[in-house]
Amino acid sequence: MRKIVLIAFILFLGFAAQAQEEIKWMKFEDAVAANQENPKMLLVDVYTDWCGWCKKMDALTFKDQASLITSTINFTQ
Repeated sequence: MRKIVLIAFILFLGFAAQAQEEIKWMKFEDAVAANQENPKMLLVDVYTDWCGWCKKMDALTFKDQASLITSTINFTQ
């Protein structure tokens, strides 16, 4: 029974990951308003053009499927 539940959960996560290809960012004020309707944690990304690590996070972390799934489940969209 556990194997069936685990397989179903993995399939669900696979479909959820395919539905979203990148994080949909919004303005802070819009995120606060959306959070009033559906309370979850907010993920705040601070970015500058000259920051190499910011660019690396945009290119790798925020496009990673595991990160997309986690952000969809745990943070305001």
